[in-house]
Amino acid sequence: TEVILSLTPTPEEITLEQAMFRKLSSRLQILIDPAIGQLDPESQAQALSLPTSGSGSLLRNEAGEILIYVRLTNLTETNLATLNNNGLEILHIAQEPRIVTAYVDITQMTIIASLCFVESIQEVLSP
Repeated sequence: TEVILSLTPTPEEITLEQAMFRKLSSRLQILIDPAIGQLDPESQAQALSLPTSGSGSLLRNEAGEILIYVRLTNLTETNLATLNNNGLEILHIAQEPRIVTAYVDITQMTIIASLCFVESIQEVLSP
């Protein structure tokens, strides 16, 4: 008999933490690491191989929160209120393709990613 091994976990084998982690862009996956997240913005940019300012840098508000795109499964008032109650400062809502543009503190990123109606989260880079 032939045995086939799969390195890809089945849906039953994927933990909540893994599912949440997959919603984040590769840069945000790095940024939520406490060792990186606690660094100053310049050191964070260096860890992400991004410029510290100008074109291609992370966009931040005065509080140091980063600008992100959050794609939702459903764009409802309840979901928007939940995002707001979990630390998102919503700036723009695009009905299609169901994307919210918002500022968020890095420490809230895993909470946002754990919400069942959040499909993906990506950082916004300066043009």
